[in-house]
Amino acid sequence: GLLKHYKKFDESDLNDPQDMDISKSGLIYVADTLNRRILQIDLNGKIINQVDMKIISDNDRILIKTVSVRNDGAVFTADFDNCIVYEFNSELKKVRKIDFSSYKIHINVLRSVFALNDILLLCTRGKSQVLMANYKGKIIRSINCKKKSGLDWNHPVKICRSKDKSFIIADKENDRIVSLDKNLKSYSTPYDNINE
Repeated sequence: GLLKHYKKFDESDLNDPQDMDISKSGLIYVADTLNRRILQIDLNGKIINQVDMKIISDNDRILIKTVSVRNDGAVFTADFDNCIVYEFNSELKKVRKIDFSSYKIHINVLRSVFALNDILLLCTRGKSQVLMANYKGKIIRSINCKKKSGLDWNHPVKICRSKDKSFIIADKENDRIVSLDKNLKSYSTPYDNINE
């Protein structure tokens, strides 16, 4: 197994952790949702570093339900209600804020973010639930799985990537896992063409 000994944190350490990811260097990043922070933890369970999202966002009520580590070690999280993505370096120092709040009419909440070198993939609740965006806060395309599966998205919550570079998406309310090949354009439509 990954861990030789199970490490249970004291109840005061974690409060509703809703997501985690692991870096190539073996550090675990946890979205500690109700403590409103991102934790960096080693494989022995020791907290190495943390970032207080209340301070970073200037929002005492921020909900963070996602954390994602890009291949280069950059760490991403999102403000669930306000549709803002935050990028940090591997030491949890803020790099930038990517604001999608101008799309709030179409995006109810931002559930998950998956970062690639040139694009972000977003799981949202709203009209289009899996979106491709750039690092300037512009949504480029909507990812549609209906042609492949016969069902549209219903509350996708997490995106991962497999060794063959395909994308694996947990579609919560459809009780399924969807696999899309590495060429996401075959499943996408330009965002400007989505009917209101």
